[in-house]
Amino acid sequence: MRESKKEYLIEGFTEISKQAELKRKEARNQRKQYPVDSPEYLECDREYRKYAGVMLEITKLKNSTEKFPFAYPHFWAAFTCQGLS
Repeated sequence: MRESKKEYLIEGFTEISKQAELKRKEARNQRKQYPVDSPEYLECDREYRKYAGVMLEITKLKNSTEKFPFAYPHFWAAFTCQGLS
């Protein structure tokens, strides 16, 4: 993943982006049906925020100027193994 080019990643995220946008709209419309403090409203709001977050991250990737956006250790350092015997 850290050696993946931006263009390749955006191509792969196109379908995910479409699905996330659809789910976000569904959650927003469902949320309107319930009173603001109801458990149903809060569940729909949680779903809405989740998919809005996905859309935000995909937009950040699209607007990135980096050729390899996941090259920084922040994205992959947690997956390294050290000191295995």
